[in-house]
Amino acid sequence: MGVPEDNCAIKASLKNSGRILLEPSHIETYPISNKVVDFILSLAQNIPGIQVFTGSFDHLVNDYGLQQVHYKEHPLNRHYTA
Repeated sequence: MGVPEDNCAIKASLKNSGRILLEPSHIETYPISNKVVDFILSLAQNIPGIQVFTGSFDHLVNDYGLQQVHYKEHPLNRHYTA
C-alpha cells in the first residue's frame, strides 16, 4: 500500500490498514488551506480502506495500542517514535 509523501501521512500496522494523520499542532504551526486538506483527503480515497485520524502521533499510538508503526521519515515528524 503506497502512502503519500507528505508530513501528514502515516501507515500504521493495525490490521494492515492505512491511516492519514492530521496533527492539529502541526497545522497550527504551518497553516494550510481548506483546499490543501481537501486535496490530501481526495488523494487518500485512492487507498482502499484508508482512515483519517486527527490528533497527535502519540494519541494515535496510545489510543489504538499500536505496537508497530511505519511512516515516511520527514524533518517535520522527528517526534514520531516507532
